[in-house]
This record gives sequence, C-alpha cells and structure tokens, in this order.
Amino acid sequence: MLLIQRGEVKLDDPVCSYIPEFKGEGRELITVHELMTHTSGLPEDVETKTDWHGQAEAIKKACAAKLRTPPGTNFKYSDINFFLLVKSSDASAIPRWKFLCNARFMAR
Repeated sequence: MLLIQRGEVKLDDPVCSYIPEFKGEGRELITVHELMTHTSGLPEDVETKTDWHGQAEAIKKACAAKLRTPPGTNFKYSDINFFLLVKSSDASAIPRWKFLCNARFMAR
C-alpha cells in the first residue's frame, strides 16, 4: 500500500504495465486492484505437480495461468495474485530493498 500511496504503483493500472509478459487470453485486462481484491479471475494456485522452484518460475507459471472468470466479476482467493503483486512492486520505479529501507528508517 505504501507504493500505491507514493504513486509508484497505481491500482487501476493493468498488471502487464509492470510485468510485460503477463499478456494474452485476457490477462492484459487484469488490474493491480483486482489482484489485491482477489477478483482477477485467476485460479487459486499455479501448477504444483512438477518439481519447480523459485520466484522466476512461479511468475512464469502465473503468466501462463488461464483465467477462470472474467477479471472483476468473481471473488476467488488466489496465491497467484500475491506472486504477481510482489513482482509488480519489484518492477516499480523504486527498487524494493531501497523502498523498504526508506519506509523503515525514515518513518521514525
């Protein structure tokens, strides 16, 4: 929320403006707000049957996830939303480590 308050991430922006590979099959319509409110239309989780590890692979799988419902039409808790929110914050203008340090130490 601090990134949103500071204007680094905008609620109404499509997720693909922060994660360019998050496009196709309607994914380019999903907004940051829809990720935060679990109304993205994405499934609950990424595929977990194969042996994969790490954030990069999770994002790759999230970018390939098929929509279950049109964005903004249905609430469904989704871990994928959080993967994408973290990646979106990483793609904002201020690197996450710098932002967190400023938020922690400048708030005093």
